[in-house]
Amino acid sequence: MVQLRLAFALGITSLGGAGWVSGASGQTAGLQELWCSKGSPAFLEFTAVMGAGFAPDGRVWVSDSQGSLLVYSETGSVEREIGRKGEGPGEFDAPRFIRATPEGGVVVFDLGRRSLEYFDTAGNFERRVLLPSTVLNPKGMVVFPNGDVVVSGGVPTDEASLHQYTSDGREVRAWWPDPEPVGHSRSDFYNARYVAGGPIARTRSGDLLYSVSAPHAIYRFSIGDTVPILIASDPNLLVSVLDDFERTFVNDAGERVIQPRWFFDQSRAVFELGHGTIINTVTFEDRPVTMFEAYTVEGRLISRTESDRPYWVWDALPSGRVAASYQDQDTGEHVFCLIQYSVR
Repeated sequence: MVQLRLAFALGITSLGGAGWVSGASGQTAGLQELWCSKGSPAFLEFTAVMGAGFAPDGRVWVSDSQGSLLVYSETGSVEREIGRKGEGPGEFDAPRFIRATPEGGVVVFDLGRRSLEYFDTAGNFERRVLLPSTVLNPKGMVVFPNGDVVVSGGVPTDEASLHQYTSDGREVRAWWPDPEPVGHSRSDFYNARYVAGGPIARTRSGDLLYSVSAPHAIYRFSIGDTVPILIASDPNLLVSVLDDFERTFVNDAGERVIQPRWFFDQSRAVFELGHGTIINTVTFEDRPVTMFEAYTVEGRLISRTESDRPYWVWDALPSGRVAASYQDQDTGEHVFCLIQYSVR
């Protein structure tokens, strides 16, 4: 089991190799790696995992920066590779988020091409849908029962962070304001778009969960509504990074370099367990851990636990099965893992 630490008000208490910890409410949270993979020599060895998602048949699809996807069985064996880098049907530029569709297939958000790529569960390409806008630094995607797709992140052409499209690419609506730029320069404008948005998920009732990347705030949108209900907020956990998104340093050649902080402290995933518990995950720029927060439906904090690996959570099922990846701190290799997260 992965090592967990329970976050108390006065600090983080180490629990050795335990996989379960108790919260203040008496409930316990557990995290267990079911299997992990670095890819397959016969198909594709990961360079950088860029996304993952559960297909309707229980298989897990994982996207890599090389432009291909691997399909895993529920037990962790690689079954096939889908696509490659290219412009043709079934090929990708920069595949990112992966979600099941209501028709029983899979849709892949291609960040580089600004498109939705649709496949059946056997991996056969069905169609490509180009989107009308470029989402900068996208942070989440969900598919609704009617086939509409919501992508979270800023775009250059409006000031909204959430964008809903039909399955044929028409924009239905855009809502939730981007952060206000700190200045009036072109750089300030784009930084606000890069920071905008956060992870999103669909609940069993069809509502939309939205966790702002930073500062910390988790909301619920009812179906068709743009006015949210605040579930939880902790400004001491995550603060706005907009006025400090760019860092300036001098490189070895003595040149002044401006570098965006893509990996600022932020909420990375939000999802709902089958009994209604809401899980929010937080990653940190300078700490190789991931915090798993558990909240009741009403927003009461059940527990905060930290894994000893910096997981990026890509997708989750109501059962607590979690598709995640991390970069090995020693070797630099990217590893995909199927995890079981539970609160009891």
